[in-house]
Amino acid sequence: MRTCLIRALFQAPRSDVRHHDRLMPFVLQSAESSFLPEEAKGIDIAVAHPRARYENNRPSWLSTGGWRKPVPIDQLPEYRAAIPRLRSAGTALLQVFRPSDRPDTVPVDQILIVDPLKPAALMLSDGDYRVRVVDRDNNVLVAFHVRSGL
Repeated sequence: MRTCLIRALFQAPRSDVRHHDRLMPFVLQSAESSFLPEEAKGIDIAVAHPRARYENNRPSWLSTGGWRKPVPIDQLPEYRAAIPRLRSAGTALLQVFRPSDRPDTVPVDQILIVDPLKPAALMLSDGDYRVRVVDRDNNVLVAFHVRSGL
């Protein structure tokens, strides 16, 4: 099986590409299902990323047009209570799942926590979520539930 190679393009899209919202990531595609520069031999897809603007320490495009909203985790009592443990653990990974997600599910959102006193906001749509923070060895440091919106 051939490995699919991906090339990210960080410049503004070419002038012959039309797209309604250049603030969101998008795939360049022609009528022949491909839009790749001539020098892209061996590359199967090109993805253009807009220049990122940041809000709440997260790229603004994560809001997906208002569908996701920032949830400041540093204001949650469960997170604040875990700060001493997070500080002693060093860098940790905070992951968010839906309550029904299986253990091998890709998180709805995740952020690295380098300084527990200055975490980025989570970007979540309305609903209930399961949050866990793991250390470098994947040991769970803290787990709790959060509700967004509603």
